Formats: sequence, structure tokens, C-alpha cells
Amino acid sequence: NARPHNLIASSSYENLKFYLDKTVTVTPAGPGATYAETSFTHGLGYIPAFVGMLINPNDTTRHIQLPFGRSPAPIGTTVYANKSTITCAVVLASGSQTFTFRVIVFYNKISEA
Repeated sequence: NARPHNLIASSSYENLKFYLDKTVTVTPAGPGATYAETSFTHGLGYIPAFVGMLINPNDTTRHIQLPFGRSPAPIGTTVYANKSTITCAVVLASGSQTFTFRVIVFYNKISEA
């Protein structure tokens, strides 16, 4: 077993208390679509600390921390937040592949806004 200090995030530390662990999918509208996004409400009333990951479609036990892109840039993915929602977005050169994101939201406030 890994100890908390060996992990990317652990709720054992007061400043990293988990609030929400959410998995969402983003599917562009179809061939030729270059952008797609989906949002969910976090309900905290402020911009929370979070970690966004892209689940590897070939090995669902592996996650790629975001933002993530490839060069040349056929794919770009990101996760961003505001006071009410968290949005997962994909920018594509073309295609209609489904992307699965995992977002871990912490109780932490990361903005004075």
C-alpha cells in the first residue's frame, strides 16, 4: 500500500479533503466536429481545487492528467471550473471518438472570486 505522501492526492491531509469524484463522457457531434464539452454542477459556490484526468480508452486502469494534447495536435483536452460548474472539453482535428474524463473535486477554494 502506498502512503499518503506517495500519492498525487490523498484525503488524509486536511487541505485535500475529497468532495466529489465524477466520471463524465464527451462525444463530439460527429465526423468533422472539432469541439465538444460537457459540464456538471459542483455546488460549492466558489471555484474549487480539482484534478482532471482522461481515462485511457485502451487501458481504463490508466489516467492521463490534464490538460493533455498531442503534437501534431489532433487532440486537445482540458477541464476548467467556475463558481458553479466544472467543464470537460475536447478539441479535435476531426472525428467522433468518445472521451471519458475523471474529475476529483476537493473542498479547497482556489480563487478569491
